[in-house]
Amino acid sequence: MEFKCGNDYRFDVQIKSPMGWIKIIALLTLDGDTEFHGSAKLMGMEVMLTNCARNGRHFSFEASPKLPFGVVNVQIEADVDDTGAVTGVANAPRHRPMEIKGELAQ
Repeated sequence: MEFKCGNDYRFDVQIKSPMGWIKIIALLTLDGDTEFHGSAKLMGMEVMLTNCARNGRHFSFEASPKLPFGVVNVQIEADVDDTGAVTGVANAPRHRPMEIKGELAQ
């Protein structure tokens, strides 16, 4: 799997939150060899991704969804393998690390 600059990619993933598995659709645009920008749709809201960086097929970024109990700042580290499978971890203050799994949809 090779990612190309200027292309858009959709990832269908799930995150194991304290509330259970949550479905997320992440839309990324690769701006360069190490940069990208994008958004994530979850629980009926859209969240912009910030501090986005990548190294090959390793992606790191932050998201700050506004949940019923307040805004949660989440740091995400994810990898995409040759088949398009996504694995990773999300870290948020006062939470255990949350598993991420999913796949490249396009």
